[in-house]
Amino acid sequence: MRPLICFVVLLWTTSAHSTTIRVPSGLSSIEDALAFASDGDTVLVEPGLYRVNADFDGKDVVVISEAGPLVTFLKPDTTALPVFTFTSSEPATAEVSGFTISGGRGAALIHIQEASPTIKGNRFTDHESYIGNGAVIFVRQNSASMISQNLFWDNPGAYAVIWGGNPSSPTIINNTVYTGRVGMVLWCEGAIVLNNIVTNCNAGVSVTREMTRGYNNIWGNVSNFSSGSPAPTDISVNPLYIDPSSLRFGLQPVSPCIDAGDPYSWWNDPDGTRSDMGALFFDQRTPIAHNLSIGAEDIAHVVSHSPTFVWSYHDPQSGQAAYEIEVGTDPDWSSAELWASGEIWTADTLSTYSGSSLADGEVYYWRVRVARSSDSAWGAWTESVFRMNTPPPVPSPIWPVQNDQASVVGIQCIVASVEDNEGDSVNYDFEIYAEQALITLLAAEYGVGEQTDSVRSGFFDGLSIGTTYWWVARAADGFEASDWSTAEPFEVRDVMTHDVPSVHGTIQAGMDFAQQGDTVLVAPGLYFGTGNRDLDFRGKGIVVKSDSGAVTTIIDCGGSESDPHIAFYFNSGEDTSSVVDGFKILNAYSGSYQGAAIEIWSSPVIRNCIILDNQCGGISCQSWYYNWYGRKHPVIDSCDIQDNATYGIRSASDGRITNCVILNNGGNGIDLWSPDSIEIAFNFVYGNEGSGLYVLTGSLGNFQIHNNTFAYNTQGIDYYHEPPASGFEMTLTDYSGLMSQNLIVYSLHGGVVASGIAIAPMECNNSFGNTENDWPLYYYLPHAGDSAGNLSLDPLFCDTTDFLGCFRIDSISPCAPDNPANQCGLLIGALGVGCKGAPDSDNDGIADVNDNCPEDSNPDQADIDDDGIGDVCDPTCCVDSTGNVDGDPDDICDMGDLTALIDYMFISYTPPACMVEANIDGEGVIDVADLTRLIDFLFISFTPPAPCQQ
Repeated sequence: MRPLICFVVLLWTTSAHSTTIRVPSGLSSIEDALAFASDGDTVLVEPGLYRVNADFDGKDVVVISEAGPLVTFLKPDTTALPVFTFTSSEPATAEVSGFTISGGRGAALIHIQEASPTIKGNRFTDHESYIGNGAVIFVRQNSASMISQNLFWDNPGAYAVIWGGNPSSPTIINNTVYTGRVGMVLWCEGAIVLNNIVTNCNAGVSVTREMTRGYNNIWGNVSNFSSGSPAPTDISVNPLYIDPSSLRFGLQPVSPCIDAGDPYSWWNDPDGTRSDMGALFFDQRTPIAHNLSIGAEDIAHVVSHSPTFVWSYHDPQSGQAAYEIEVGTDPDWSSAELWASGEIWTADTLSTYSGSSLADGEVYYWRVRVARSSDSAWGAWTESVFRMNTPPPVPSPIWPVQNDQASVVGIQCIVASVEDNEGDSVNYDFEIYAEQALITLLAAEYGVGEQTDSVRSGFFDGLSIGTTYWWVARAADGFEASDWSTAEPFEVRDVMTHDVPSVHGTIQAGMDFAQQGDTVLVAPGLYFGTGNRDLDFRGKGIVVKSDSGAVTTIIDCGGSESDPHIAFYFNSGEDTSSVVDGFKILNAYSGSYQGAAIEIWSSPVIRNCIILDNQCGGISCQSWYYNWYGRKHPVIDSCDIQDNATYGIRSASDGRITNCVILNNGGNGIDLWSPDSIEIAFNFVYGNEGSGLYVLTGSLGNFQIHNNTFAYNTQGIDYYHEPPASGFEMTLTDYSGLMSQNLIVYSLHGGVVASGIAIAPMECNNSFGNTENDWPLYYYLPHAGDSAGNLSLDPLFCDTTDFLGCFRIDSISPCAPDNPANQCGLLIGALGVGCKGAPDSDNDGIADVNDNCPEDSNPDQADIDDDGIGDVCDPTCCVDSTGNVDGDPDDICDMGDLTALIDYMFISYTPPACMVEANIDGEGVIDVADLTRLIDFLFISFTPPAPCQQ
């Protein structure tokens, strides 16, 4: 690893900045420092963890860490925004250097457009994005950035690691990429791409344009080049990292990447040798100490106050004879303020600290040099840094305290959140004891993650009503834990019902007072204002229920663009014990893209609600970043969702949506993003301005979408699935997800609309009467009469105007399970049989409107020539032998028949006038054997064709 002090000092000495702004000792945040800075200034960031979404806003400013990426960490404050944005013509002298940057979700960690900053000497990890401009570093549109000496690891969910889009001309040099979907996307003419290592990605590099590139090692990826090909000087060999499992991506002494970079001296390593490949050069000065570490401890969170310093010795001439270590409080080394070991003559490559006391939370610098045994010559110093960890503060108990009563269904302990001194994420441990002396441990939960303001444990049960218990909590930062809090007593009670407004004046007041298993019972009336909107369950498993149903129990959110409000918001891990039952919800307004009258990021139950006339969506069900994190499982049942400004229900979750009526909304009726284990069943979806059902999926999933009726929507079902990878042939059996027994009628622009897919997972559906088309026009997609039982027949509704009757079907509808036209023998649609009376002149169970031979019974509807007329109604056209393909009245086989058969089989595919005549060999199928048999009769053996079979 490049000596840290050289890295920092060089940056200072090659700059001419007028002002240095320190963070946080000068200004508290990087954003504040950038806002205050002028062109030519430096923002110097002290060690620690910072939450950042900063825009350089056109300024020529350097943002650099004081002690390097090992102890200086940046994460996005808002995970869907970049950590740094350059979109205002920032020059090459604007710079970000010396940080570990991680934790992005959606947008790029660094976004560069119409700008040319320098991104140097950073480490990037743990970034997730499935969109192109959410690459770890995204560069495009007239950008000429320098991206050098950066290490990228563990970014498998990023769309790409480095994205260079056209037109741009970045210089991408001496970077190491380990794991990612695509290591580098290089779609940019004029780029310079040299001396990089790209390994362990799904695709190593994608190249589509000419550029200067070479001396890269592209190895060990599933596909080294997804497009393009290696440059003549590229290699593909194991780079021999030190130990990637412990995040040590330096090069072993025998690595083929050493001295393998571009030989131009401009790119030489700091030790003066030819450039190595990758971000971390191998120091060839000898003797030298390599791979400095603090034993097995995290360098940024050292716990031991007597740490062990560890290194590797390198010198091809001879072994180690001695070492010397110094530890100080700054990197200028005018003195070693804390410890100078002196020359220790031993071959040991580790040493335990024995200097002055180390303080929690402080950063310390250390360096080591070694001497070789052959001539006792000392090598150069190698430098590093470490930070002592500080345990988090003791959390303060909030509830239950001082003998509060807690519900027997589930006791939940709550503490105030603490802030870790190093900014690390904090987990919390909870324990419950039988006595104040904390002897008998009865229940415990460990590792509860951070929450907003306060932290709630899970629910503890199995405790006895009327008994007193004691609980304690502590906080841990992943390295050390705080002391335990003071023990607090509580008493266990039975579940209760809390009346609103007679006991609690607002719905939220009742919810706040309720505990796990309780019911908040809301009397009929109109509820509005603070406490009756923006309602939050806060993780509780309680039932919030109207006393007399949704028609008479109304929540008026009173939301507007200037003052947004919704009805319910679920964001605290609620499960199906959290229930909303029986409310009418009006006038919600949500400013968020996913916004709705009820916004769900967990797994509650919403039932028997009317969601009407809201200036947003009806219900939004989301999982964090769709398929990429823990899926949620909300249940929406028996709700009426009508006349809302956008969609009816939008879901990127699992769970169920059942028995709902979704009418006349301003967007899609049901809008599914990346569906996985979700069931959509027995819903009536009518008159929505978008699709009745929109499905966008990049995974096969195991969704079940069945027995829904979609009527009079702009489109019926709009299904998009990304095509399979090249060379992978997908069939219906590859889909565990399935859309079946749905009825799609009278859509304005297509019944089933499919795009971007290999095959649609649909069977036993009926699509009928839709403008433009009922089914997609591609042979590999479902269609009427296919082997999967899909139909395009009049469903014979009893009444399409009476929504109380809700489009129920006639008893002889093809959607009824016992109709012969229904190959699956299953109910199609949501609403079932509601009448009997459709004409059926031949009494074969097929209504005249759907019968291909209404005067003659033919329940099988056989139509071998596919002319729309059943076989029993076709005129007799085969008198003696087969072969009269062109239908001549004399029933004679001649050249006209041969021409007609060739035209049918190979040219126009137009069925003959009588299909049975083309079955010349009598085998029951029309194929090349029939053509051969006809040629044989006409020109060779003159043996007559097979006799007619009718």
